[in-house]
Amino acid sequence: KIVDPDGTLRYMNVGGLCMVEADGAAAVEGACTFDLIAEADRADWMERHARVCAGESLSWEYGIVGLRGTRRELETQAVPLPLPDGRVAQLAVTRDVSERKR
Repeated sequence: KIVDPDGTLRYMNVGGLCMVEADGAAAVEGACTFDLIAEADRADWMERHARVCAGESLSWEYGIVGLRGTRRELETQAVPLPLPDGRVAQLAVTRDVSERKR
């Protein structure tokens, strides 16, 4: 996935769309990623996202609540991605670790 500094989702691949229970990219691209993060993990996720957008590479785990209400535990590896307009976004590879966490 690619997330702008303000949390706007720029891109999510098919695997990510399945994790968030989206029927297609139009359901989530352009929306605020923060809304998918479980409330208990949201502040931490936003802080780490800001650090990535400031140039740091990070890995962490967090919960999400999909569009159909399913709670999942995810692990992400995120790196800064310079954008053509000079801003820095988060480029992340994320996997579902719900089974391992159970």
